[in-house]
Amino acid sequence: MDTRSLARLANNPLLCGLICALHRERRGFLPTGRKELYATGLHGLPLEVARLNVSAQGLHEVLSSWDRLAALELYTQLPWSARSLPSGASLEILRLDAPAVDVTGLGRYAGLRILNLGHRWRPTRRADWEELGRLEHLQELAVPEEVLEELVEHLRLPSLGTLRLYGEAMLSPGLERRLAELFPGAEIEPYSYVYEQ
Repeated sequence: MDTRSLARLANNPLLCGLICALHRERRGFLPTGRKELYATGLHGLPLEVARLNVSAQGLHEVLSSWDRLAALELYTQLPWSARSLPSGASLEILRLDAPAVDVTGLGRYAGLRILNLGHRWRPTRRADWEELGRLEHLQELAVPEEVLEELVEHLRLPSLGTLRLYGEAMLSPGLERRLAELFPGAEIEPYSYVYEQ
């Protein structure tokens, strides 16, 4: 890897730390490119929790290398897809803030207990709700209040204990009653948007 490429990658704090760790571990030898850096540096790390504020385009390469990932908080201005998650991860907690979130493939994480889809999430098709419905152990879900009508129509999650709603969460009595029928015993709480850098 030439010095200029290395310097560009090192502008990202996550990648800078990775470059430093590899330099120390490999006694000065560094990967020859971005893909090798991701594959070599992240593959064997005992990472279980990640909190990322990502603006770089290499997000898929970063995430696909973390096979032991159990919790992820992702803040990005890029569209995000569940397909970028490692297929072997035993993900339990996922908190997102992205302008567009594609939940296709999220249902394969049967152990997911906490899911926050962020205040900007909007389902684009019925299959989005079907994907969320596969999360049979989900205990907490946070969604924008704008999707409540669709949620009531399409989603059944008997294990849900807490439904957090971004927005004012002023529920009509009819909608409140319907939510109580769908999610017996679940707490329904307003949730405020807090973006942490």
